[in-house]
Amino acid sequence: MSKVDIQEMPFEDNTYDLIWCSHVLEHVPDDRRALSEIRRTLAPNGIAVIQVPLWGSKTIEGDLPTSERVRVYYQEDHLRRYGKDILERLSMDGLSVSVRNVQELELQLVLRCSLNDMASNDVFLLRKLA
Repeated sequence: MSKVDIQEMPFEDNTYDLIWCSHVLEHVPDDRRALSEIRRTLAPNGIAVIQVPLWGSKTIEGDLPTSERVRVYYQEDHLRRYGKDILERLSMDGLSVSVRNVQELELQLVLRCSLNDMASNDVFLLRKLA
């Protein structure tokens, strides 16, 4: 396991079969760059598991003072509030995206991987096409 800046990962292209990104993207200044890095470092046929809190239909973002972030993003260290339109952000060239609801998954998996979340029951699976 490594602790790195997800917007600029020091890993070779096509390195990882699995990338786990749970409740990270809402904290990252440039989430599109982070997604690009996930795609770059993901091996062909690899899978990235993405989970973010979802609120409503449209993503809201902008540079706000910390005091405003709680009101708009529901947490002071969030930089955006994702909506269901996140699928558009996740859909990049060379990636297929599918959505799973945690209720469709085995309870042991949900508990072991902490997939249960009051803000979203969706887990996004990004597969890098070979």
